[in-house]
Amino acid sequence: MNRQMTETSCNEDWAKMNAGSMSVICQELAAALEDLSDPVHDGRSIVVREPIGPVLSIIPWNGALLLAVRAVATTLAAGCTVILKASEMCPWTHQFVAETFLKAGFPKGSVNLIVSSRGTAAEITETVISHPHLRKIEFIGSPVVGRAIGAMAAKYLKPTIMELGDQSPLIVLDDADLSKAAQACAQGATLLHGQSTISENK
Repeated sequence: MNRQMTETSCNEDWAKMNAGSMSVICQELAAALEDLSDPVHDGRSIVVREPIGPVLSIIPWNGALLLAVRAVATTLAAGCTVILKASEMCPWTHQFVAETFLKAGFPKGSVNLIVSSRGTAAEITETVISHPHLRKIEFIGSPVVGRAIGAMAAKYLKPTIMELGDQSPLIVLDDADLSKAAQACAQGATLLHGQSTISENK
C-alpha cells in the first residue's frame, strides 16, 4: 500500500481500497475455479479447457495494485504464464505484485516482470508482442495507446483484450438532491487526480 501511495501519490483511502480488493479478487477467483461446470439441458456438450499460452499484461499506474493482481491472478487461474509489463509510473509497486505471487508458491517463470522507461516502452512492447511464443495481450489504458497496441497485435495476429478509458458521463435526474449530486460530481471528477478510468468528465 505504501509503495502505491509513494509512486502514484494516491490518497490512503484509494490505496486501502486497492489493497483490500487484492485479496477479494483472489478469493473470488479461487471459489469460481471450484465450479466450472457447463450445464447443458437435453443435450451433450464437450468442453475442452486448454491454456492459450503466455499472456502479456500491460497495466496502468492508476489502479496499481488492484489491476495488476487481477491481471496476474486471472491469467494464472487459466493455466497460463504471465508477462506483467509494469507501468513506468509505478515499477516498484508492480514488482511487489509479481514477487508476492512467487512467494505464494507459484513456480519460477510463471510470473515475469518487464520494466522499461517511457522512451523504450513501445520498442520493448513490440519485441514481446512479436515473439512467437506469446499468445495473447491484455491492455488497460488510454484509447491512443490501445490503438497502437492493437495495430502491433494485428501485425502479428495476436488476440487482445482491452479496457480503455475515455468518456465517463454522469447523469443527474430531475428529482435528485442537487447538493448531493454536485458533491458526487466533484468527487467523481477528481478521483485519483481525475486519472481514473471511471472519472466523470461530462
